[in-house]
Amino acid sequence: MSERRRVVVGYDDDSPNASAALHWGVTEAATRDALLRVVNCSAIRSEIDGSGANSRSPLTFERAVYATRERWPSVPIEMVATSVETSDTLLAEAIGANLLVVTTLDAGAVRRERLGPFPSRAARRSSCPVVVVQGTARRPIRRIVVGINTFNASATAIDWSIVEAELHGAELVIAYVWEPDPRHTRSIRADALDRADAQCFVDLAVRRCEKQTSVPVRGEVIRGSPALALVTRGRSADLLVVGSRGRTGFTTLTYGSVALFVAAHASCAVAVVHPRLRDSSLTA
Repeated sequence: MSERRRVVVGYDDDSPNASAALHWGVTEAATRDALLRVVNCSAIRSEIDGSGANSRSPLTFERAVYATRERWPSVPIEMVATSVETSDTLLAEAIGANLLVVTTLDAGAVRRERLGPFPSRAARRSSCPVVVVQGTARRPIRRIVVGINTFNASATAIDWSIVEAELHGAELVIAYVWEPDPRHTRSIRADALDRADAQCFVDLAVRRCEKQTSVPVRGEVIRGSPALALVTRGRSADLLVVGSRGRTGFTTLTYGSVALFVAAHASCAVAVVHPRLRDSSLTA
Protein backbone atom coordinates (compact mmCIF):
# COMPACT_ATOMS: atom_id res chain seq x y z
CA MET A 1 0.00 0.00 0.00
CA SER A 2 1.39 3.41 -0.98
CA GLU A 3 2.04 6.04 1.68
CA ARG A 4 -0.84 8.41 2.29
CA ARG A 5 -0.65 11.87 0.77
CA ARG A 6 0.69 14.42 3.22
CA VAL A 7 0.64 18.22 3.47
CA VAL A 8 3.00 19.91 5.95
CA VAL A 9 2.46 23.36 7.47
CA GLY A 10 5.05 25.39 9.34
CA TYR A 11 2.92 27.24 11.91
CA ASP A 12 4.55 30.34 13.39
CA ASP A 13 2.30 32.33 15.73
CA ASP A 14 4.78 35.21 15.54
CA SER A 15 3.77 35.68 11.91
CA PRO A 16 0.65 37.62 10.89
CA ASN A 17 0.19 34.98 8.19
CA ALA A 18 0.06 32.02 10.59
CA SER A 19 -3.70 31.49 10.32
CA ALA A 20 -3.59 31.89 6.56
CA ALA A 21 -0.83 29.28 6.27
CA LEU A 22 -2.82 26.83 8.38
CA HIS A 23 -5.95 27.48 6.32
CA TRP A 24 -3.93 26.99 3.14
CA GLY A 25 -2.59 23.71 4.40
CA VAL A 26 -5.87 22.23 5.56
CA THR A 27 -7.64 23.28 2.37
CA GLU A 28 -4.96 21.62 0.25
CA ALA A 29 -5.07 18.52 2.44
CA ALA A 30 -8.85 18.30 2.04
CA THR A 31 -8.58 18.76 -1.71
CA ARG A 32 -5.97 16.01 -1.96
CA ASP A 33 -7.57 13.67 0.62
CA ALA A 34 -4.30 13.99 2.51
CA LEU A 35 -3.02 13.95 6.07
CA LEU A 36 -2.12 17.37 7.51
CA ARG A 37 1.03 17.65 9.64
CA VAL A 38 1.38 20.97 11.49
CA VAL A 39 4.86 21.83 12.79
CA ASN A 40 5.05 24.30 15.69
CA CYS A 41 7.70 26.71 14.42
CA SER A 42 7.48 28.82 17.59
CA ALA A 43 8.22 26.03 20.05
CA ILE A 44 11.96 26.54 20.31
CA ARG A 45 12.21 30.33 20.52
CA SER A 46 12.00 30.52 24.30
CA GLU A 47 14.61 27.75 24.61
CA ILE A 48 17.00 29.69 22.39
CA ASP A 49 16.67 33.16 23.92
CA GLY A 50 16.08 31.93 27.49
CA SER A 51 13.52 34.65 28.11
CA GLY A 52 10.45 32.49 28.48
CA ALA A 53 8.62 35.25 26.63
CA ASN A 54 7.13 32.73 24.27
CA SER A 55 5.41 30.66 26.95
CA ARG A 56 2.06 31.33 25.28
CA SER A 57 3.13 29.70 22.01
CA PRO A 58 2.27 26.04 22.74
CA LEU A 59 -1.22 27.03 23.90
CA THR A 60 -1.77 29.32 20.93
CA PHE A 61 -0.55 26.60 18.59
CA GLU A 62 -2.77 23.91 20.10
CA ARG A 63 -5.84 26.14 20.05
CA ALA A 64 -5.28 26.92 16.39
CA VAL A 65 -4.94 23.24 15.52
CA TYR A 66 -7.98 22.22 17.60
CA ALA A 67 -10.09 24.94 15.96
CA THR A 68 -8.98 23.68 12.55
CA ARG A 69 -9.94 20.12 13.49
CA GLU A 70 -13.42 21.27 14.48
CA ARG A 71 -13.88 23.13 11.21
CA TRP A 72 -12.42 20.33 9.05
CA PRO A 73 -13.44 17.07 10.78
CA SER A 74 -12.82 15.03 7.63
CA VAL A 75 -9.10 15.95 7.52
CA PRO A 76 -6.76 13.94 9.78
CA ILE A 77 -4.48 16.46 11.51
CA GLU A 78 -1.33 15.77 13.50
CA MET A 79 0.67 18.22 15.60
CA VAL A 80 4.46 18.09 15.48
CA ALA A 81 6.51 19.42 18.40
CA THR A 82 10.20 20.05 17.87
CA SER A 83 13.21 20.59 20.09
CA VAL A 84 15.67 21.00 17.19
CA GLU A 85 16.24 23.75 14.66
CA THR A 86 12.85 24.31 13.09
CA SER A 87 13.90 24.39 9.45
CA ASP A 88 15.59 21.00 9.96
CA THR A 89 12.28 19.63 11.20
CA LEU A 90 10.44 21.10 8.21
CA LEU A 91 12.99 19.61 5.83
CA ALA A 92 12.57 16.20 7.44
CA GLU A 93 8.79 16.48 7.32
CA ALA A 94 8.89 17.56 3.67
CA ILE A 95 10.55 14.30 2.61
CA GLY A 96 7.86 12.36 0.79
CA ALA A 97 5.25 15.08 1.37
CA ASN A 98 3.10 16.49 -1.41
CA LEU A 99 3.31 20.09 -0.25
CA LEU A 100 5.07 22.25 2.33
CA VAL A 101 3.29 25.47 3.38
CA VAL A 102 5.21 28.24 5.14
CA THR A 103 4.66 31.92 5.91
CA THR A 104 6.55 34.87 4.46
CA LEU A 105 10.30 34.44 4.06
CA ASP A 106 11.32 37.49 6.11
CA ALA A 107 11.36 36.32 9.73
CA GLY A 108 12.66 39.57 11.21
CA ALA A 109 16.16 40.58 12.27
CA VAL A 110 16.12 38.97 15.72
CA ARG A 111 14.87 35.63 14.50
CA ARG A 112 17.25 35.58 11.55
CA GLU A 113 20.14 36.01 13.97
CA ARG A 114 18.95 33.31 16.36
CA LEU A 115 17.28 30.81 14.07
CA GLY A 116 18.84 31.52 10.69
CA PRO A 117 16.89 32.64 7.61
CA PHE A 118 13.72 30.75 8.54
CA PRO A 119 11.72 29.59 6.68
CA SER A 120 13.78 30.42 3.60
CA ARG A 121 16.27 27.64 4.41
CA ALA A 122 13.46 25.12 4.30
CA ALA A 123 12.22 26.65 1.06
CA ARG A 124 15.70 26.45 -0.49
CA ARG A 125 16.19 22.78 0.26
CA SER A 126 12.72 21.29 0.43
CA SER A 127 12.26 18.04 -1.46
CA CYS A 128 8.62 18.89 -2.22
CA PRO A 129 6.82 21.96 -3.65
CA VAL A 130 6.77 24.90 -1.26
CA VAL A 131 3.93 27.41 -0.96
CA VAL A 132 4.85 30.72 0.67
CA VAL A 133 1.68 32.30 2.04
CA GLN A 134 1.11 36.06 1.97
CA GLY A 135 -1.75 37.98 3.57
CA THR A 136 -4.07 37.03 6.36
CA ALA A 137 -6.79 35.18 4.45
CA ARG A 138 -6.84 32.55 1.73
CA ARG A 139 -8.66 33.36 -1.47
CA PRO A 140 -10.31 30.56 -3.46
CA ILE A 141 -7.92 29.48 -6.21
CA ARG A 142 -9.56 30.61 -9.43
CA ARG A 143 -6.49 31.81 -11.38
CA ILE A 144 -2.97 30.33 -11.30
CA VAL A 145 -0.17 32.25 -13.01
CA VAL A 146 3.01 30.35 -13.94
CA GLY A 147 6.15 32.38 -14.63
CA ILE A 148 8.27 30.56 -17.20
CA ASN A 149 11.41 30.81 -19.33
CA THR A 150 13.41 28.31 -21.36
CA PHE A 151 14.86 26.32 -18.44
CA ASN A 152 13.74 22.78 -17.66
CA ALA A 153 12.47 24.01 -14.29
CA SER A 154 9.69 25.80 -16.16
CA ALA A 155 8.39 22.48 -17.52
CA THR A 156 8.21 21.08 -13.99
CA ALA A 157 6.43 24.20 -12.73
CA ILE A 158 3.90 23.90 -15.55
CA ASP A 159 3.27 20.21 -14.86
CA TRP A 160 2.67 20.90 -11.16
CA SER A 161 0.42 23.85 -11.97
CA ILE A 162 -1.74 21.72 -14.26
CA VAL A 163 -2.41 19.33 -11.40
CA GLU A 164 -3.15 22.22 -9.02
CA ALA A 165 -5.48 23.88 -11.54
CA GLU A 166 -7.41 20.65 -12.02
CA LEU A 167 -7.77 20.17 -8.26
CA HIS A 168 -9.34 23.62 -7.90
CA GLY A 169 -10.98 24.08 -11.31
CA ALA A 170 -8.81 27.14 -11.87
CA GLU A 171 -7.75 29.04 -14.96
CA LEU A 172 -4.09 28.59 -15.88
CA VAL A 173 -2.09 31.56 -17.19
CA ILE A 174 1.37 30.94 -18.67
CA ALA A 175 3.41 34.15 -18.33
CA TYR A 176 6.74 34.68 -20.10
CA VAL A 177 8.63 37.81 -19.03
CA TRP A 178 11.41 39.01 -21.32
CA GLU A 179 13.82 41.83 -20.63
CA PRO A 180 16.11 43.34 -23.29
CA ASP A 181 19.77 43.51 -22.32
CA PRO A 182 20.30 47.10 -21.09
CA ARG A 183 24.02 46.94 -21.98
CA HIS A 184 23.31 46.98 -25.71
CA THR A 185 21.51 49.36 -28.01
CA ARG A 186 18.43 47.61 -29.31
CA SER A 187 16.75 48.15 -32.66
CA ILE A 188 13.01 47.93 -33.12
CA ARG A 189 13.56 44.87 -35.31
CA ALA A 190 15.61 43.12 -32.62
CA ASP A 191 12.92 43.75 -30.02
CA ALA A 192 10.26 42.47 -32.41
CA LEU A 193 12.23 39.27 -33.03
CA ASP A 194 12.74 38.69 -29.29
CA ARG A 195 9.06 39.21 -28.63
CA ALA A 196 8.17 36.82 -31.46
CA ASP A 197 10.48 34.19 -29.97
CA ALA A 198 8.87 34.67 -26.55
CA GLN A 199 5.38 34.40 -28.04
CA CYS A 200 6.34 31.20 -29.85
CA PHE A 201 7.62 29.68 -26.61
CA VAL A 202 4.43 30.64 -24.77
CA ASP A 203 2.23 29.26 -27.54
CA LEU A 204 4.06 25.93 -27.38
CA ALA A 205 3.61 25.84 -23.59
CA VAL A 206 -0.10 26.59 -23.88
CA ARG A 207 -0.62 23.86 -26.48
CA ARG A 208 1.23 21.42 -24.24
CA CYS A 209 -1.07 22.30 -21.34
CA GLU A 210 -4.20 22.01 -23.48
CA LYS A 211 -3.22 18.44 -24.37
CA GLN A 212 -3.00 17.52 -20.69
CA THR A 213 -5.95 19.33 -19.12
CA SER A 214 -9.44 20.64 -19.80
CA VAL A 215 -9.10 23.71 -17.56
CA PRO A 216 -8.91 27.08 -19.36
CA VAL A 217 -5.33 27.90 -20.42
CA ARG A 218 -3.96 31.11 -21.92
CA GLY A 219 -0.56 32.66 -22.43
CA GLU A 220 0.91 36.11 -21.85
CA VAL A 221 4.14 37.75 -23.02
CA ILE A 222 5.30 40.59 -20.78
CA ARG A 223 8.21 42.95 -21.38
CA GLY A 224 10.01 44.26 -18.34
CA SER A 225 11.90 43.23 -15.24
CA PRO A 226 10.97 39.59 -14.48
CA ALA A 227 10.85 40.14 -10.71
CA LEU A 228 8.69 43.25 -10.80
CA ALA A 229 6.53 41.97 -13.66
CA LEU A 230 5.65 38.75 -11.85
CA VAL A 231 4.93 40.56 -8.57
CA THR A 232 2.63 42.92 -10.47
CA ARG A 233 0.98 40.02 -12.32
CA GLY A 234 0.41 38.29 -9.01
CA ARG A 235 -2.01 41.02 -7.94
CA SER A 236 -4.68 39.47 -10.15
CA ALA A 237 -3.74 35.86 -9.33
CA ASP A 238 -4.68 33.57 -6.46
CA LEU A 239 -1.47 31.55 -6.79
CA LEU A 240 1.80 32.44 -8.51
CA VAL A 241 4.08 29.52 -9.49
CA VAL A 242 7.80 29.73 -10.25
CA GLY A 243 10.28 26.98 -11.03
CA SER A 244 13.71 26.57 -9.50
CA ARG A 245 16.75 24.68 -10.70
CA GLY A 246 19.93 23.25 -9.22
CA ARG A 247 20.66 21.06 -6.25
CA THR A 248 20.26 23.80 -3.68
CA GLY A 249 16.86 25.02 -4.78
CA PHE A 250 16.39 28.67 -3.94
CA THR A 251 20.09 29.51 -4.36
CA THR A 252 20.00 28.76 -8.09
CA LEU A 253 16.56 29.88 -9.21
CA THR A 254 15.21 29.93 -12.71
CA TYR A 255 15.44 33.72 -12.83
CA GLY A 256 18.46 33.98 -10.52
CA SER A 257 17.15 35.86 -7.48
CA VAL A 258 13.79 36.59 -9.12
CA ALA A 259 11.83 33.75 -7.53
CA LEU A 260 13.11 34.64 -4.07
CA PHE A 261 12.08 38.27 -4.65
CA VAL A 262 8.65 37.17 -5.89
CA ALA A 263 8.11 34.85 -2.93
CA ALA A 264 8.93 37.69 -0.54
CA HIS A 265 6.97 40.49 -2.22
CA ALA A 266 3.98 39.05 -4.08
CA SER A 267 0.55 39.88 -2.70
CA CYS A 268 -0.70 36.34 -3.37
CA ALA A 269 0.64 32.96 -2.34
CA VAL A 270 3.72 31.78 -4.25
CA ALA A 271 4.56 28.16 -5.06
CA VAL A 272 8.19 27.18 -5.72
CA VAL A 273 8.65 23.94 -7.65
CA HIS A 274 11.97 22.12 -8.17
CA PRO A 275 12.81 20.15 -11.35
CA ARG A 276 13.73 17.07 -9.33
CA LEU A 277 10.04 16.75 -8.42
CA ARG A 278 9.14 15.60 -11.92
CA ASP A 279 9.33 11.93 -10.95
CA SER A 280 8.66 12.17 -7.22
CA SER A 281 6.06 14.35 -5.51
CA LEU A 282 4.72 16.06 -8.64
CA THR A 283 1.37 14.36 -8.36
CA ALA A 284 -1.44 15.67 -6.20
